[in-house]
Amino acid sequence: MVDPGAENALQHGSSLLPAGVVEVRGAFSQGDLVDVLNTAGRVLAHGLAAYDADDARRIAGHQSTEVADILGRSGRDVLIHRDDLVVL
Repeated sequence: MVDPGAENALQHGSSLLPAGVVEVRGAFSQGDLVDVLNTAGRVLAHGLAAYDADDARRIAGHQSTEVADILGRSGRDVLIHRDDLVVL
C-alpha cells in the first residue's frame, strides 16, 4: 500500500521507492508478482517485487539510501523497478 505521493509518482512513470510504502501485506518472495494499492485499497499497479515480504516490511517508509543499513547488505534501491511495473 502506497501513500498519495508514491501513487502520483507511479502514474508518472517512476519506480516504487520504499519511502512511499505505508504498508506491506501478505507473504511473497523476491521476484513474485504483487499488487500495489493506494490507501483506499484500489489496485494501482502490478509489479515484480525486488524484495521478499519480510525485507519489504523492514524498509517500507525509509529512504532508499537507508536500505543497506537496515538490511545489513546492499540491494536494490527500489521495491519495484519501473521496468517491472504495470500501472493500471
